[in-house]
Amino acid sequence: MAVAIETTIKTASQTQISIQPVVSENISKVRNLNSVLFPVRYSKTFYENLLQPNYFGRLAYFNAQCVGTITCCKQPLGYADVKMAGMREPSERCEMYMMTLGVLAPFRRMGIAQSLVKCALETAAEDPSIKRVVLHVQVGNDDALGFYHKLGFVTTHTVDQYYKHIEPSQAYDNSDKTAQQTEAATTKQTLPPPLEEDDEFEEFEKENWDESEEDKEDLALWDKDWDDDDWEDDFSKQLRVELDKLSQPQPMSVSN
Repeated sequence: MAVAIETTIKTASQTQISIQPVVSENISKVRNLNSVLFPVRYSKTFYENLLQPNYFGRLAYFNAQCVGTITCCKQPLGYADVKMAGMREPSERCEMYMMTLGVLAPFRRMGIAQSLVKCALETAAEDPSIKRVVLHVQVGNDDALGFYHKLGFVTTHTVDQYYKHIEPSQAYDNSDKTAQQTEAATTKQTLPPPLEEDDEFEEFEKENWDESEEDKEDLALWDKDWDDDDWEDDFSKQLRVELDKLSQPQPMSVSN
């Protein structure tokens, strides 16, 4: 059952928000953000894959500060429904799978997550082989489900035992409405109108978790025994400070 929550909606002008591709020079920022946003640590392979042609990654900046990220991959059509054997080698009929989407708490409800998703949808629409965009949402995450529905996604079915380390373990399977109308009409997607607000949530894909023994024992947001310190730059330290503030976020003035 969904519960209505009264909140103050913040808005940000497009001049304050910029979306940039994930490249080798900024891949560490994706890893830093994921460490804050998600209660799991992704494997080294996950980040290496983001730099490959069949993967899609974007970073969102608010007034030059990196505050959000989205990652997707191109895979065979139907892969999200029935896990196929072998690698995710795209064929002539593919889908874009949305793996992660997250925005730092002080910068949510400002249209940033919406901008990231729309960027992914526009990229998918430019590829004739992509027939749909699909993602999973944990059962009970009404904010995330409502957010995606407003962006034109529809819930198709529920997947049991999708998540390994969290409860509930079920996930909703969602795809964009264009794929429901006709499989041939996905080369040019019609994007929905702008949202009035940007719902507060994070999403992550279960199968990219790093399931080492260390990670099984500690799935906390911050693992202080980092495997490699070379990427823990000043930005990471800033996120550590920001994380401590999230329990009592400070008011932020945003110009229209």
